[in-house]
Amino acid sequence: QDAATAEEARGSETGRGRRIVQAAKNNALIQAIDKVHPDRALRLIQAGADVETAGASGRTMLMLAAALGLEEAVEFLIEHGVDLGTEAAEESLRIAVERGYFGLVALLLDEGVDPGAVDLP
Repeated sequence: QDAATAEEARGSETGRGRRIVQAAKNNALIQAIDKVHPDRALRLIQAGADVETAGASGRTMLMLAAALGLEEAVEFLIEHGVDLGTEAAEESLRIAVERGYFGLVALLLDEGVDPGAVDLP
């Protein structure tokens, strides 16, 4: 029984370790998108970073890229599987509209983000 308990503890620590490594990858990916380092972002995605992850502020990478007007970063995220059928995608569209990033608005709409997410006057 002690051996089984020790094995469970090791498994738990290993699972926790994997979650910590995943969080580090995701945080690094957020930084790469924020700083527009597509080569680094691609390496992180290939290493298993999650394009849907959100930072400490609760903003996803798509929302962050939209807030900064980083059209290339948004294109990169779309190319690498970010889900455009989410509330985060709708919020990204709303942010782009509010900030006047018309190219980004067009991109998000062309890629299928719901235009109903934005309240127009």
